Amino acid sequence: MDRAARSICQFVVTVLVAITLAACGGGAGDVVVPVAGTTLFTTAPISISLIPGAQAEYQVGGGGAGTKFTSYSASSSNTSVATAVLSGNDFIISAAAPGGATISVSDSTGASVSIAVTVTLP
Repeated sequence: MDRAARSICQFVVTVLVAITLAACGGGAGDVVVPVAGTTLFTTAPISISLIPGAQAEYQVGGGGAGTKFTSYSASSSNTSVATAVLSGNDFIISAAAPGGATISVSDSTGASVSIAVTVTLP
């Protein structure tokens, strides 16, 4: 194989690997999105109150310590009370049962924003 053909093959393999990695979506519940390198933020207030079965939708942005791309994840301190599901820049907090929980939204550098969730009966 001549040098030009080898270069083309290496380029094609590199592109295929990049496409395959991008298609995996970051894995483990993380979502990779482009950001402008600002401080991590959400549109959620620092605390919310919900009734069981209710949901609240918010957005996350920024983060990544100035990198072009970052991944986000969301977790709950008490999944029997409230959970959070992330999709792109949107996350939904769902109330399950009365009690308290803290939803943490984090970026790939470890920065996080916390939302206190109180679930009460109507």
